Amino acid sequence: MELLFRILTHDDSRIQKLSLRNNSLTSTSCSSLACSLSINQSLTELDLSKNNLAGPDFHNLMKSLTLPTCRISRLSLQQIKLTDDHAPHLISLSHIPILTHLDLSRNFLSDGSARYIQDLILGSPNLEEISLGQNDFSKEKEEFFKQLEALKPGLSVVL
Repeated sequence: MELLFRILTHDDSRIQKLSLRNNSLTSTSCSSLACSLSINQSLTELDLSKNNLAGPDFHNLMKSLTLPTCRISRLSLQQIKLTDDHAPHLISLSHIPILTHLDLSRNFLSDGSARYIQDLILGSPNLEEISLGQNDFSKEKEEFFKQLEALKPGLSVVL
């Protein structure tokens, strides 16, 4: 993680796309990653899928993504073990004005997260696609999420 931190925070870093998919990252990695993201201004696509990021430091990562220096437009948080307890932290993603694609699929989010997911969707000014499939939402909530497409033209909710 230290090497990644040095690379991402280097003055000459021009990395635009970064996949850390399936790298055995844990919640403790979130703080270092958050620090790196708060400094790096070139990264636009970040894939953190298939890691175990859910935990006490997850909120640090979410906060860093909302800083003015952060330029993430595509974010994949697929299969990182998110539960309803993490849903309130996801709302902060609505403060990323350039976020266009968000993948929250294959987690453990359920109907208890629906209010937060709704606020995230409606509060994200440029969100074009959000993936919510293979979570624990009821059919009613899945239908509800699809109905949000009518409120936000250009939005695709993938279930």
